[in-house]
Amino acid sequence: MGEIALHPQESKLVEYIFQQYLVGATYNTLVEELREQSIPYDEGKLWNKNMIARILEDSRYTGCLLYTSDAA
Repeated sequence: MGEIALHPQESKLVEYIFQQYLVGATYNTLVEELREQSIPYDEGKLWNKNMIARILEDSRYTGCLLYTSDAA
């Protein structure tokens, strides 16, 4: 099983997406802003609304999922 690792650049991006969404940015607005900033979602792929939705609905970012260790 893998380890949980922080990715500072990615965490700033996720935080930005949540902050903008909470103040009223639409998915389309976020897509436009992220494309203008040349921030890749995945190498070679352009941002789209589904990618934004996946981030906003991901329980790892919303705090709804607890991480546990399988180590005894």
